[in-house]
Amino acid sequence: MVGETSVPAALERLGALHDDGDQVALIICYESMRAMPGSELLARSRTIYPDAKRILLIDYGDQRMLDVIARGMALGHVEHYLTKPWRPRQHLLYPVVGEALVAWTRANWPGFELVRMVGDHWDPASHQLRDALNATTFRMASTTATPPRVPGCSSSSTKFPTTRWSSCPTGGC
Repeated sequence: MVGETSVPAALERLGALHDDGDQVALIICYESMRAMPGSELLARSRTIYPDAKRILLIDYGDQRMLDVIARGMALGHVEHYLTKPWRPRQHLLYPVVGEALVAWTRANWPGFELVRMVGDHWDPASHQLRDALNATTFRMASTTATPPRVPGCSSSSTKFPTTRWSSCPTGGC
């Protein structure tokens, strides 16, 4: 986590992180900053880190913020907003930040393969299993080349874990 006290310092830090090849998952800023509105900073940060999640902090009850939020969300510059004060943090701040980080992690983190599916790409059973696994949050890789035949099985494992299934009606191949 990195914090900056001014807009120029924040933009400079984002540029330096980008130049160093670092990833940024979340950018949070306050709308009522002196040098530049927070929504403008989030818009500019999108050119540097297009995949970063963005949260705009606004004052509770400020009706002028409705247009800022609507415009920012419509243009993709703001994904979430939080009103200040956000007490209790456990109910108002942490869930929004956690949601944003989970969404970024699912989309951007290389992660690991929880399931490796081995089978013929065009086999109906392969499609059915792939569709079922894609409906979950499991990370999955599939090997599209047909593996060598092993007696009693339509697939052979190449790495742990491997999902095995039989597409043969009798169970043998």
